[in-house]
Amino acid sequence: MPLKQSSIRTLFVSVQRQKDLTFRPAEPSDFEKVMKLSEGLYGGHDYLPPVFQHWLTLDNAATMLALDGDRAIALHSCLVVDDGKTAVLRAARVVPEYRGQGLIVQVWQHLNHFLQENFPNVCWERLCAYTAQIPSARHIPWGRVAEFDTLHYNVEEKTSLASKPSSENTLEIETCTREYFSDVILSPASRTDQLFANNLLVVDRVPFEPLPSNIDVILKEHDVHLFVEKGAKDAWPRSFSHGFFAQRVDALEWLASFHTDDPALFKAHLLHQFQRACEVIQGKFTFFTFQDKGMTPLARSVLSNTLQLKEVDTFGNAPLGVFEREFRGIESLK
Repeated sequence: MPLKQSSIRTLFVSVQRQKDLTFRPAEPSDFEKVMKLSEGLYGGHDYLPPVFQHWLTLDNAATMLALDGDRAIALHSCLVVDDGKTAVLRAARVVPEYRGQGLIVQVWQHLNHFLQENFPNVCWERLCAYTAQIPSARHIPWGRVAEFDTLHYNVEEKTSLASKPSSENTLEIETCTREYFSDVILSPASRTDQLFANNLLVVDRVPFEPLPSNIDVILKEHDVHLFVEKGAKDAWPRSFSHGFFAQRVDALEWLASFHTDDPALFKAHLLHQFQRACEVIQGKFTFFTFQDKGMTPLARSVLSNTLQLKEVDTFGNAPLGVFEREFRGIESLK
């Protein structure tokens, strides 16, 4: 069983130094350092500072810092999921003047060592990145295992308060309970391969296997809204989507993900999620969608033409790729 962060920290007793840099697990008192490390990133859409303190309370997470004196100059985090088998890499950060010097690799090596000592069942690493290219890796190559098209739209306050897109729905979408999510959507007996491409469920750029054991992790970081088509409870669902409100450094977001190969159901989920987002946020926000490439033209038509929203380029036009590689341990790098 994973140890709590406080227990793990006591086990990591040796503070390691390279070229006068200190590498150690992050602590709650590091918040201001992390805020400075994240300054100016992603046009106010950086997710790290709002969730940093929460991550430190998780018993399946780890965050490693590199410090030059008392200044944080790099950071790398991970979340251990899939019954302890997978370490999902998150939030790699390096201040500008230290980039291009291999520092993030050093932080990753210390994080890797940390995982070896405290999460011995980890055998895979995964990450999500907005890129059409395979991430570079000097030692262990990455492989692309899934890809999602993304769209980003600005929602103005007057639009969000006045919109009532439910009249466009020809199919009804309803809330999926936690129990239904666990017992049916994530059930080993369900046909998850028809809902989740490459057997992956991605929530806030964290890829999970669709396992019941992941449900607490999936629902703990955000208030995730789960949806299926009405009537799915009497048969295997043909569609599933999830969305949630996220507070970023200087932006509000709704992230909507869709899992269906039926265009009519996709449109119904899209409109339903947009309406739910407007009800929850009631102000200006950015509406993100993650879907199969084949559904992108339909999504753009609904959002641009039906709802008259303005598409924006927040993270570039690249898809969200999911990448995976074997976790080999730090000794293999020597």
